[in-house]
Amino acid sequence: MYKVSENSILKPKSVYGKTKLQAEKVIKKECKFHKINYGILRFFNVVGASSSGKIGLINKGGHLFKNFSSEILKKKPKFKIYGRNYNTPDKTTIRDYIHVSDLSEIHIKVLKKISKTNKSTILNCGYGKGISVLRVLKEFKKHAKSNIKIIFLGRRKGDMEKIIANNKKLLKFIKWKPKYEKLKILVKSSIVWEKKI
Repeated sequence: MYKVSENSILKPKSVYGKTKLQAEKVIKKECKFHKINYGILRFFNVVGASSSGKIGLINKGGHLFKNFSSEILKKKPKFKIYGRNYNTPDKTTIRDYIHVSDLSEIHIKVLKKISKTNKSTILNCGYGKGISVLRVLKEFKKHAKSNIKIIFLGRRKGDMEKIIANNKKLLKFIKWKPKYEKLKILVKSSIVWEKKI
């Protein structure tokens, strides 16, 4: 599996990726100039919603969980899968997903640690394990009230086969254990959120 560390070569292809990298450079430069410590958290695929029902994904974009959650609530759900000829066990792409509530806990712990140690850091925020698109789809199917139509489309330009967070640095930096990492929790949380909005 392709694990990305904080030291991996950064070559973003999308405008989104390029702007994130540019933002990191600005943070480093300005914080160095003003002698301020920083924490740059590199999110992997954020999913789910807070138990309070106040925090969750709004925009669809290319968010798999968001798209599947909105489709599953329709009378005739259609799940689109881009590419089914990847070099993975089930031939679909593999990603590292992280629940928004686990991510918020990471924020608090990292902020406290930076304040205490006066050290800057860059950290990958993911579970360090990959889940394929097809596996995600199968979990969503368990929550469907009607038959799901699966539409296989061609690969999207720039889609990587596998990308997983190497989160060793994060786990070394803070004492943290995920609470929401099970796929069924990620899926259920996403659906509950979608019903609310």
